[in-house]
Amino acid sequence: MGIADDIVVCGSTESEHDQAFCKMLEATHKHNVSLNSEKLQFKQTHMDFFGHVLTKNGIQPVREKLEAICIMKTPSNTKEVQTIIIIIIIIIIIALLISSKRLFSLIYNGHMGMVTWAW
Repeated sequence: MGIADDIVVCGSTESEHDQAFCKMLEATHKHNVSLNSEKLQFKQTHMDFFGHVLTKNGIQPVREKLEAICIMKTPSNTKEVQTIIIIIIIIIIIALLISSKRLFSLIYNGHMGMVTWAW
């Protein structure tokens, strides 16, 4: 998944991660996308990504971001209300982008066939 100029490669297993990483490298090479090796963080188990903490246990909002929202002053004009609405929309979009692959994998298996759902 890529947002802005960041790319996150993940996998359920180390092997799956490594395969996805190789595919990402092939795609960036094919499309002449250069990568900054100084920014590389390889095989992280915990990371902050656009206001969210990604871990093997799931996704949570970054605590400092939540605290900043909680202490935000009440908007006093249209422009301030619009700013808050934009912030909320961005948070929702990013949460959906981060979780979409995981949610999609719950519905379909690797061959695009339906997965049997069991409680």
